[in-house]
Amino acid sequence: MVFGVAERYNSILGVGPGMLGSRAASAASGDVLYKETESAFASLLGPAPKPEGWAMSGLWNADVVEDVFYKSALLTMPFSGWGSLRAELGWPAVILLFFYLLSLGRQMAAIAARHSGAWSIGVAAAVGCVGLLPMLFFDNVLEQPHITGPLAILVITARGVAGALKGTKASASDRSTALESSVDHSRPHSSLPRGRP
Repeated sequence: MVFGVAERYNSILGVGPGMLGSRAASAASGDVLYKETESAFASLLGPAPKPEGWAMSGLWNADVVEDVFYKSALLTMPFSGWGSLRAELGWPAVILLFFYLLSLGRQMAAIAARHSGAWSIGVAAAVGCVGLLPMLFFDNVLEQPHITGPLAILVITARGVAGALKGTKASASDRSTALESSVDHSRPHSSLPRGRP
């Protein structure tokens, strides 16, 4: 799917969001992708978008589903985060997301290195951000809230804790400077030589 899109669709800008490979596209592809049950809601959906129908037809049918028990379900499913992003939004989106996740991972690692109090949160957030890069080859993990939700909470918490620790250090430094200044002013003549009475 990832490499065959260029044969029929725009390889730079993609085919548009929700049209090919994403969870939104697969939700509207009851006529193409095998569904275990029929529901009233599924009957309300129209046919799959044209790009989805072209790319996914035959890749996930009843025969494939029956054989998944003997294979790797992760490798058998025709879903890929990078594939859907490249197909729907094009290469610019892939490049931007790649460098954004790397940059975010570096920021979290820097927080872990600078603030010992936020070390565990920063490392967990950094590993999560960088870990998404290979995971996106195998599944649409960015579209799964049980993965992106906790990761977003980790990133926000790491930044908040780092900011709080930075503010605490700054206020402690200010208090120390003010204390030293008040001590110096309370003894203005302590450095003068004392004469004999």
